[in-house]
Amino acid sequence: MTTSELQKMDMAYALRQWYEDTALRGQYIVEYNGRWYLNPAYAEVRDLIVYGAREILQRYDVDGIHMDDYFYPTQDASFDADAYAAYRAEGGTMSPENWRRENLSDLVSRLYRMTKRQNPHALFGISPAGVLNTVYAKQYADVYRWCAEPGFVDYILPQIYFGFLHGSSPFDKMVDQWFALPRASGVQLYVGLAIYKGGIADDTW
Repeated sequence: MTTSELQKMDMAYALRQWYEDTALRGQYIVEYNGRWYLNPAYAEVRDLIVYGAREILQRYDVDGIHMDDYFYPTQDASFDADAYAAYRAEGGTMSPENWRRENLSDLVSRLYRMTKRQNPHALFGISPAGVLNTVYAKQYADVYRWCAEPGFVDYILPQIYFGFLHGSSPFDKMVDQWFALPRASGVQLYVGLAIYKGGIADDTW
């Protein structure tokens, strides 16, 4: 499927084609723990996500595009083994972990640029999980780079869904870690709170 073809179809139609095509099911979309995930290892997948966000900005009067924390669902190499093998065969030298981070960074930077092209006043931001090490090491989201370098996000909104007495991730410690991250000029830090945890003691390890 070419880039021009992707541009002309909506996301639902493309996903249905990918699911029904046995050559693409398991590559562009991957099943893991009973759920289907788009695989950002492929340029076609990153294209489709960008075009989907562009369609939102073109059709609706929105203030921006917000991306939730669903990046890589697993550390298992089998999730994108074929794509990584192809990358290595073409001379790529990055480790699987850094290669995954680069795939996501390419997607994020393209979403940011597309948002600004469609509407210079629209914002683009991301709400990663609240624990930095989990986000970077296990989900392969390079939030350090996205915050420090221009051209990735307008804001970062970590989901710090922990109480002050949480055994391993107390709220104040997590906020301090995110606040300490270098941020490019104009990149805002907001703290995501879980309304459903209001009034509930959170001391889980």
